Amino acid sequence: TSELTFRFIVKFFPPDPGQLQKGLTRYLFALQIKQDLSNGSLTCNDNSAALLVSHILQAEIGDYNEEFDAHHLELNQYVPNQEYLDHKIIRFHKKHRSHSPALSDVHLLEVARKLDMYGIRPHPAHDGEGMRINLAVTHMGVLVFQ
Repeated sequence: TSELTFRFIVKFFPPDPGQLQKGLTRYLFALQIKQDLSNGSLTCNDNSAALLVSHILQAEIGDYNEEFDAHHLELNQYVPNQEYLDHKIIRFHKKHRSHSPALSDVHLLEVARKLDMYGIRPHPAHDGEGMRINLAVTHMGVLVFQ
C-alpha cells in the first residue's frame, strides 16, 4: 500500500495577522511560520530567529524550565544551526512566563510579520530578456526581485 501525505501550506499571508479573528486560523499561520523557520525559507537575523523560537517553545511546552528547555532544544530543531542560538532562545523564553499557547502564537505572528521576507515565497523566473528574476505573490500584488 502507498501512503498519502496531506500538507497544509499557507499561500497568502495577511499583512496584519493580529486581525485574524479565529484562534484556529492564528494557530495554522503559526504552524506555517514554524515550518518556514525550520526549513530556512523564512530568513531573519539570529535575534529574530531566537525570539520566534522562544514563542514557539512557550506555546509548546509552557513556562521556562532549566532542565526541560535544554533537553527539548536538543531534541527539536527549530532553525538551521540552532545550537548557536540556544542561549538566546532560553533568555527570551524566560521572559514569556504565564503566556498561554494562544498568546504565544499571537506574539509569534507579530514578530514574523515585521520580517522583510514575511509572506514572500520567491519563485525563479526569467524576464523578457532572459535575465533571472524571482516573482512572489503577496497581499500587495506581484513582486519582482532581480
